[in-house]
Amino acid sequence: ERSKGETSSESLNELNGRVFLLQLMVGQTISRAKEIAGTAYDRVLLPVLEDVADMFCLGWEELVTEIESFVGDEKNCKHEEQTTYGFIKRDHFVNMYVGCVLCIAVPMLHCTVLPPLLDDRMTISSAQYQQAVQIAKQSLVSGSTGLNLRNLLTF
Repeated sequence: ERSKGETSSESLNELNGRVFLLQLMVGQTISRAKEIAGTAYDRVLLPVLEDVADMFCLGWEELVTEIESFVGDEKNCKHEEQTTYGFIKRDHFVNMYVGCVLCIAVPMLHCTVLPPLLDDRMTISSAQYQQAVQIAKQSLVSGSTGLNLRNLLTF
């Protein structure tokens, strides 16, 4: 028997706690992915830009200035140069990297964090985890997260 005022696990809203935990983990994933993407850019793409700049006897900052000047004038761009340059800009690279990481991580976090342990009869069950894993696998294979609020609340 519980004393008055004592909280039990039965009185907590499990779904709210799990959604909060999912949001926290997604935020941490975004933050870490940004760090990794910035490091990858600095270690991989920046040296390539420096090598290309050296071919023109420029520093990489000067090369970027020249490229931006060229793509800024639409009459110069006949072959999607603006789009191509967009792929090598640091902030665009970081955002693309974070987006790719989230496309993989969100279904995995969803199937790991959100399914409740207790079924409708208040017994521990893995059925909802198994369902969530199937949804995550389907999302990863199809390339679409397919995760929306309606899916989140089906457990």
